[in-house]
Amino acid sequence: MLEVDHSRNIYALIKKLNLRDNEGLSDEKGLPKYRFLTVLLGIIFRKGILTTGEEAWEFLSVLGVYTGTRHWIFGEPRRLITKYLVQKKYLKYQQVPNGDPPHYEFLWGPRACVVTNKMKVLEVLGKSHDMVPTSFPDL
Repeated sequence: MLEVDHSRNIYALIKKLNLRDNEGLSDEKGLPKYRFLTVLLGIIFRKGILTTGEEAWEFLSVLGVYTGTRHWIFGEPRRLITKYLVQKKYLKYQQVPNGDPPHYEFLWGPRACVVTNKMKVLEVLGKSHDMVPTSFPDL
């Protein structure tokens, strides 16, 4: 169960995702989004509790995913993040207070905390890098 609106006592029942499987996060064409989410959650986790928007986009660009450019699997990544992952509460994307110029940061959203944990994210990232989760530097 996920709390959606505390002030109005609104909750949603959600299925617990296994991010290691090819199920769960997918669009209407069935293309998986879970790896995209896993990468973002991994970036956030490796940076601590949050990562700046600039750091996230820099890392995603290494993977060939650029803001404003349609990706062949994910579509337009900024829309995927803001219209799906943030709206569905997998991620929080918030403006940094008093930032000049304005800038943003990513955090794990409440739904991500319910459907997975940091060890599972590291396991998925580890498999894609042929590493065990404990071998990631700086953890």
